Amino acid sequence: SILYMIASPKESWMGWLLLEAGMTNKAFSAELSELPAMLTWVRSHLDQTSLPKPEKMRLEIAMEEAIINVIHHAKTEEKLHLTVRHMPGRQIEFDLIDSGAPFNPLTHPQAEEDIPLEEQTPGGKGLVLMRKCTDALLYRREGECNILTLVKKIE
Repeated sequence: SILYMIASPKESWMGWLLLEAGMTNKAFSAELSELPAMLTWVRSHLDQTSLPKPEKMRLEIAMEEAIINVIHHAKTEEKLHLTVRHMPGRQIEFDLIDSGAPFNPLTHPQAEEDIPLEEQTPGGKGLVLMRKCTDALLYRREGECNILTLVKKIE
């Protein structure tokens, strides 16, 4: 696979980012006011897939939850980068890349699904939703960046 190196002098926290051919990356301010623009960007890429509409909607919901969690919890002044990799006929992957404090949401306790919502303690419900709406969730820390990947298979 061919790799391209890109760098942005304004966003030194990102350093050099390796992008595979076919990847698309867009930076947004890490603010809730940017959520509609982020979801429009996500939707534009989902519309290029052969996923059935209900599956597109589920992945968009998972992305919305992930984006909101990053905005609320990363507490970063830097940009939030969204990356998409579309492998036609195989899968689509979205990365959320932020420079907040290290946080692996996959090790965070999940909400109990069999406990009524009003009896649950805060936290973990978004992760349950993201897991239900994707085929895989992956996390890694590279340098100063948290990278959360949401994967949806295309059948």
